[in-house]
Amino acid sequence: GKVAEVAAGIGHFLGLMPLELRETSHVTLVEPDPTSATIAKALYVSNKCKQTRVLNTGIEDAHVAPNSFDLAISNVPFGNFTVYDKRFKQLKAKIHDYFFAKGLDLVRPGGI
Repeated sequence: GKVAEVAAGIGHFLGLMPLELRETSHVTLVEPDPTSATIAKALYVSNKCKQTRVLNTGIEDAHVAPNSFDLAISNVPFGNFTVYDKRFKQLKAKIHDYFFAKGLDLVRPGGI
């Protein structure tokens, strides 16, 4: 299916996914830190993972469609600050709450 790993870091969740599952999944990693995103690209965007893309941006700015993933997974960041996302501006949620809301928004009905 389609998998989103947001706040991916170097893609550790993807790295632990069984290879046979990884090879049949379309995976999108979203990571704002350029060093971590570069490492994730080096590790997972290859011939073995042709269906993997790494977006070096914050999830609030990533070009990903709502209701388009079968699974969203994240090492949710925690903090006492908000993230601006025009789709969720009414929430005024702290970053950790925002990540849960955004994750739910990314997953299709019936997704995980």
